[in-house]
Amino acid sequence: MKNKNLTFLKIAMVAVLGVATAVGCKKDQHQVEEKVEKLSVNYEKERRFLSIMLAVPLDKVIYNEKAEEFIVGERVTLSLKKVLELYGEANEYKLVYEK
Repeated sequence: MKNKNLTFLKIAMVAVLGVATAVGCKKDQHQVEEKVEKLSVNYEKERRFLSIMLAVPLDKVIYNEKAEEFIVGERVTLSLKKVLELYGEANEYKLVYEK
């Protein structure tokens, strides 16, 4: 009797481990891809700031998202970091032009 119970217990444990292994392997097959969306930031305030401060038409101030820089006219390029720094320090501009 003890021998039958011991054999049954061993078979049950092997079956449970087999099922757990099979279920665990299926999780790897159905990987969920995380879709990361890059938010497109619109730098209209910064474009207007450069347009007014450099006395160029607004349509001549272009933001290049790939290079993260502003192109003013045809020759001047300013990094996004530098423009944000200048814009952050332009308190008088904000008082006059951003009411």
